[in-house]
Amino acid sequence: MKRIEFICSLSKKNNIGGETIKNDYLYEYLRERNFDINLLDFENHKKNKFILLLKCTYSIINPFSKRIILSKASRSSYFYLKLYHYLNIWNKKLYYFVIGGNFHNFLLNNDFDIKYYMNIEKIYVETKKMKDILNENLNLKQVEYLPNFKNFIIKDRSNKQINFPLECVFFSRIEEKKGVELIFNMLSEINKENIKVKVDFYGPIGNDYKNIFEKKIKNYNEVKYCGILNSKEEKTYDKLSRYDLMLFPTYWEGEGFPGVIIDAYISSLPVVASNHNFNSEFIKSQETGFLFNLEDKSGLEKTMKEIINAKEKLKFMRKKAFEESKKYNINLVLNGVIYDREK
Repeated sequence: MKRIEFICSLSKKNNIGGETIKNDYLYEYLRERNFDINLLDFENHKKNKFILLLKCTYSIINPFSKRIILSKASRSSYFYLKLYHYLNIWNKKLYYFVIGGNFHNFLLNNDFDIKYYMNIEKIYVETKKMKDILNENLNLKQVEYLPNFKNFIIKDRSNKQINFPLECVFFSRIEEKKGVELIFNMLSEINKENIKVKVDFYGPIGNDYKNIFEKKIKNYNEVKYCGILNSKEEKTYDKLSRYDLMLFPTYWEGEGFPGVIIDAYISSLPVVASNHNFNSEFIKSQETGFLFNLEDKSGLEKTMKEIINAKEKLKFMRKKAFEESKKYNINLVLNGVIYDREK
């Protein structure tokens, strides 16, 4: 039996997000390949830091496994890697799946001490630009590019008539920094005379934004909140494919390779996104989506007007989005990364 330590956070009812969804897929992938997994789920020990410390220590010093997979956000990973640096008496190999888009900045700004990363077997980052920075600026040669991934059935959902008014979907955590206010501002301008764009929101609502959001949607006839969809169910992609566009005007500082972009492509949906962080790596402008400049306060509005005036182009772009989805199937992305046998 192939014994590994898997250090992560998995999805819980009150904690569903990019990190936990990615780890759910990774955990299922390992189980399907008959790994004997010693799971350490940080979510189970949030309230007892001492127990968490003991379990982290045991995962490193126990002699029953040879490898550790660490897939956590940067700050939690840093805590674990310091323990690994000093306690790795069995010379276990550690494979670090970086979550999000801030990791390189923590190292460049000396928030994290680079010595804790020098002896990691592999560091997998979600963007090519981050890989280049870490390879060249910080001499971390074990860093490799590994895009975000999903486990899904490849299915062409691109054959659909384009609606007017355009029917758009937002499918992410509902918070101001995810660009929700930008969407409302765009609707106020673009729908002044008549409704040209409608938006349905799906996703958990941030506690700090809940009251604001609920008041907002009452003032917009063209907006609905539709609850939470499970992105691990195929019927979710069928539902999303009925829309014309995915809206993702994020400016959240931690964005790496947002899984919602893959969700859009699986659903044959072009994405309208900000040019924030690394989005331009994953969205081919005028092919799989549209990018607008965050520094332009009316950037989203201008982009939506452009789309309305050439909405038939969306048919071509839906096909492109479907083709792009194939790159991010978990079986393709992880092939050769996690081996099926101990070495």
